[in-house]
Amino acid sequence: EHAWQHVATHLQAHGPYLLGAAPCVADYMLVMLMRWSRNMPRPSDTWPALKAHATAMKARPAFAEVYRREGITDWR
Repeated sequence: EHAWQHVATHLQAHGPYLLGAAPCVADYMLVMLMRWSRNMPRPSDTWPALKAHATAMKARPAFAEVYRREGITDWR
């Protein structure tokens, strides 16, 4: 949970993306890691800043294409 809090605090202060105004490869990686947390006692999307980040990233056409190609469903 400490790591998720750290990233959420960073996004609140410097976002909307990890490096500022534009998404980078790390933003895609973050969403993948967030998806892996879905079965943890406190999933990453319980932090509002992380949920907003994932929502914005999943709305990107490239993200939708990856989900389609890989047969991935949303994690909720």
